[in-house]
Amino acid sequence: MRSVRGAQPGKLATAMLAALALTGCTGAAPHGERVRRAASAPTSTTRPVTGPSLQFAVAAEPIDCQDPSSPALHCVLGGSAVTGRFGKLRIYHEVRLGPPSRDGCAPATLDGSVSGGGWSLPLRGGGRWCGRETTLRYRLGGPRGGRGTISYRRSPLGTATETLR
Repeated sequence: MRSVRGAQPGKLATAMLAALALTGCTGAAPHGERVRRAASAPTSTTRPVTGPSLQFAVAAEPIDCQDPSSPALHCVLGGSAVTGRFGKLRIYHEVRLGPPSRDGCAPATLDGSVSGGGWSLPLRGGGRWCGRETTLRYRLGGPRGGRGTISYRRSPLGTATETLR
């Protein structure tokens, strides 16, 4: 993938995040659900956040970035979403984990990209990875790009999502 010709990645990221905010993120999420605009339910690792969001259906290897049979220091996540304005989007990134603390969470950094038809923006961030429900901070599009949070959630049915806010 490449950056959009003639556009600076930081400006494209800011434009994409602004467009998502202005359109209310009307793209569809997995199984035809609407992308949520309301506050998320609080958990032990997150606090309620309001505003626009974009939800991707994802898969993680190993599941939840935790493999009890091996002390994996990284995992790979990837998935897609469909939006009215940007069409099909893809997310792909690697999460590198530090040693887990007593609460089971580990320091984490993420490095990857969000891409669409003919363009790609770098996605980088970090925080604490806590398995089944995790929220990290990210920057999309480089040093001058947009900032927000990325939340990973796996449902009891085994499906996983990542939500950019």
